[in-house]
Amino acid sequence: MSDLGNDRKRDYVLSVKAVLLDADGVIQDAIIDQPKSIMRLLGTTDRLPEFMSDLFGAGSRALTGQVDVVELIAGVLERWDCAGTLDDALEMWNMIEVDDDAIAVVKSLKSVGLTVCLASNQDAYRGEYMSRKLGFRDLFDREYYSFVIGHAKPDETYFAHILNDLSLEAAEAVFIDDKPENVEAAKSVGIQAAVYNIADESTSLSEVLTGFGIAV
Repeated sequence: MSDLGNDRKRDYVLSVKAVLLDADGVIQDAIIDQPKSIMRLLGTTDRLPEFMSDLFGAGSRALTGQVDVVELIAGVLERWDCAGTLDDALEMWNMIEVDDDAIAVVKSLKSVGLTVCLASNQDAYRGEYMSRKLGFRDLFDREYYSFVIGHAKPDETYFAHILNDLSLEAAEAVFIDDKPENVEAAKSVGIQAAVYNIADESTSLSEVLTGFGIAV
């Protein structure tokens, strides 16, 4: 590579000051053993897809923090006359398997001076569990949960809040998410962004970041 090419690469690397990582699908798997857990909660396999839609719809309605997800889940269990209790449902709600390789990437990014933030759509119950019990408040430089911000991805306001809080220009941030619509929303405000899904074994989080000139 020519000296000019090297200079351009160095400039590009230096322009990145913060890495924003989604949670579910990027650094963790959501709800381990999901089908069996939900079936036990419902108590039957009858109309299981409809029940799952109702249950996760409750979670979606709580992402901006305007309603209590625990109350919504309780309502779903009552409507469906579930065999499981609210405690059973909440235990399942927080069944998360954190990816060790992704955590290693986060630590590596921080070790070279990059600001690394969690940028995740979560209801308050699950988000607080992730922050406290999974230790994300200590792992990440900052956590940006939709229930705290009051806006959820792919709302551009969500990304504008993060940029303002970090005092960054959009191009100084890299965002990784497993949902294309969220990545496109980030790009629309000028953030460098890419789709990555932990289930895709053809690539890795570190390889995706390398595409932005970030060596992990």
